[in-house]
Amino acid sequence: MSRIRYHLSNHAREESLPLRFGLVIPGPKLFIENLVEDESATQSQRLSDRDKGREHIVADMWTARENGDCLGRGRLVVVAPSPDRLDPVVVTVLPLDGLALRTSQNLSEFLRNERAKEGREWLTPEYIAQELHPLVVRGEMTNQSQLADYIAERLNRPLREQAEKLSKENAHIRSVAEEAITVVLNLEERVTESTTRAAQAEQGERDALQRLEGAIRALKALESTKVASFDELPSPASEVTRAWSSRTGSGYLNVGLEANIVSVSRRENRTRLTYIDQSRKSKTIEDFGYQGFVERVHAYLEARVGKRAVFLVTQLADKPLRLASDTMMLPQYKELWD
Repeated sequence: MSRIRYHLSNHAREESLPLRFGLVIPGPKLFIENLVEDESATQSQRLSDRDKGREHIVADMWTARENGDCLGRGRLVVVAPSPDRLDPVVVTVLPLDGLALRTSQNLSEFLRNERAKEGREWLTPEYIAQELHPLVVRGEMTNQSQLADYIAERLNRPLREQAEKLSKENAHIRSVAEEAITVVLNLEERVTESTTRAAQAEQGERDALQRLEGAIRALKALESTKVASFDELPSPASEVTRAWSSRTGSGYLNVGLEANIVSVSRRENRTRLTYIDQSRKSKTIEDFGYQGFVERVHAYLEARVGKRAVFLVTQLADKPLRLASDTMMLPQYKELWD
């Protein structure tokens, strides 16, 4: 059976294949054979994905039409050729089993969005294949919450290393100061023993005074040295619930956060919230505002300025993160914060 040529989307080539198969393919083409359509998985997609003509197939993947390397058998989400492209397109690549398809797809979409953010230049396809793929294989990274924790830890690593370095420098300064004090005490003892020899005693006193002044300077330097330990840095936001899809079928993904509140204000009929995010940076979001201004949620967050608070946020794919005040007022979620 002749292999069929497909065009790999950037997402499939740079995130999906490295994450799930540990592979980085240099070119944008993929060849498949032994194709089986999965109508059930196609129909269980989000309505927006079905409207785009996306279909699920299961097939063997190769790097070339003739010979080449077999990449294994996988689940591909594909769309028909467009007017400006002759080949059908592979939108993403999913595992055959294990994770629920929606959770697996959300994981790779979250990875794509994270790579687009500032300061994520290290999150290359090669890094994903070498570092993240083994975690997926071992079942240690199965959802976007675990990926978010991994990225936050990776971003905080330089801060922790800097704190450890400063701590070592602080210990060295203390050691030098203690050694200087020991020298001074020894010299004082020698001066006492040499009182019968005036010339030597006078010289010893001068030496002791010089070393004592050095010790005092070292102690003052130690006192003025302020080491910023890792524990003194602002606490990052943390997830207090698992992420769940909106029950309206809109494609929004909700999650509960606990974070330090920086400021709360009102902008027209929406609450504007600034908090310390998972990267220990200040982040400002606005309320979704579907049902207008939610006074009770606004008052709760305003009372928690300078403290940690629990709140719900929502996001649609690559759209901005929003505060979900309306969802917070639902009975099943009020116990999280009220």
